[in-house]
Amino acid sequence: MCPWQWRPQAGACGVRSLHEQALATLRPDVPPPPSWTARRRWERLGFWRTVLLNQAVLLAWMLGVPPATLAEVYYAQSRRGAKA
Repeated sequence: MCPWQWRPQAGACGVRSLHEQALATLRPDVPPPPSWTARRRWERLGFWRTVLLNQAVLLAWMLGVPPATLAEVYYAQSRRGAKA
């Protein structure tokens, strides 16, 4: 089939129908596999402290704080929570 015919078939001669283009545009991406988390940290620090710690680290990372510094803060806070 070629483009000058009334209804070209899907993908024939490099022509895609409007429906195919819409599906290709609107098709959702495949989500990444599930991630695992340390249950003990959540139990030690509690829900709100863990959430606030994670958000603070994320914000600091977005502001350009070096990853080594973030790791020190993150793991120091979780160790501090273990002693409490």
